[in-house]
Formats: sequence, structure tokens, C-alpha cells
Amino acid sequence: GMTWNHLSSRRLTTVSKGVSSGSSQVATTILSLQKPLNDDWSMALAVSDQSVLGNAQNTLLNRSYSLNLNYSYF
Repeated sequence: GMTWNHLSSRRLTTVSKGVSSGSSQVATTILSLQKPLNDDWSMALAVSDQSVLGNAQNTLLNRSYSLNLNYSYF
């Protein structure tokens, strides 16, 4: 899947001066796979990456990986 986020610019006022930030944009690509191992257990792997699509603007890029083991006791 893919998500796209856009945050409009903000102006912060402090005691000494105002600070402005530009707008930020980022596209996140998500890939997730799940496989049943038997009747009780399943395993899932997910990858999320913000550096694959588009040009990010005024933001930090993130990449994450997750591995899940699921046990169904019902």
C-alpha cells in the first residue's frame, strides 16, 4: 500500500522571535506478507519505507521492519 502526508506550514512565536516552518510532504510505501504456519501459528513480515516514492520535502525519512508471530488459542 501507499500513504501520502502533507502538513501545511506553521508559525511558532516564542519570547524572542517567531519561527516559521515550510510545508512538509512524504509518501510512505508499505509491504506486508502473512503466512499461516499451522492451525495455531502464523507469521507476518512488514516493511515501511518513506524513501522509495516521490521527493520528500522538509521532513525526516523513516524506514521500519517488523516480524510478528501470532498464536490463535480459540
